Amino acid sequence: MDMRLGHTFSTVGHAIKKNTIKSMEQSKSTKFRNLYREKGYAFAHMVANTWGNLGPDLLWFLWAVADHAARYHLALSQDEVRAIMFSSVTE
Repeated sequence: MDMRLGHTFSTVGHAIKKNTIKSMEQSKSTKFRNLYREKGYAFAHMVANTWGNLGPDLLWFLWAVADHAARYHLALSQDEVRAIMFSSVTE
């Protein structure tokens, strides 16, 4: 995984750089997409900016990791989940 964090302000004049996420994605595609595909790997842009905005591929990746963890970390039936929830409410 190759992550890139981009600054939202330029160093010259301290002006806001518009489309920071999109420009970083385009830069990564130009540099790496074909190299990954030639080796048979999937390619996704993992970019974020200093305001905390995440690129769409990074958001999707984090969602997929969280979803996997939620599904497979604890295998509880719905009855067990309800029993835990209701027992903590009544105590």
